[in-house]
Amino acid sequence: MFEQKIKRIISQLDDVIKRAKDDATQQIFVNSLNRIFDKGQDKYENQIGKYNPNFELNGKNYIELRKSKGLQTQFVDLTFTTSLNKSIVADNEKIFFKNTYGQTIAKANEKNFNKRIFAPSRTDKKIFFEFLNDEMIKLWK
Repeated sequence: MFEQKIKRIISQLDDVIKRAKDDATQQIFVNSLNRIFDKGQDKYENQIGKYNPNFELNGKNYIELRKSKGLQTQFVDLTFTTSLNKSIVADNEKIFFKNTYGQTIAKANEKNFNKRIFAPSRTDKKIFFEFLNDEMIKLWK
């Protein structure tokens, strides 16, 4: 009986890992978008930065431009248009930029703010292990 259970568990391990990875990727994707574009946090879950009150875009004060669009100005959230946000996608196994625009702008922001922004946070990394643990518990039952 015990031997059969072990064989069943071993035969299902690949499926369990894939399910955990698929589910975790989707959750990490949602968490990452929230962390970066809503909370304005880097991979260490610290604020990316503050908007420079002297910065101008096309001859106009950037903070005033943000305010005119109804956007917050208390901290950097990398949201002026939704182009960068929409260039990040997830499939069943990974989160990635679907175009060169996203790659270029992300790299420029990380260089400008001297911060890792788009890498997974500690919280994101824990998510996979939580999903894997949950799936393993189901398998053992």
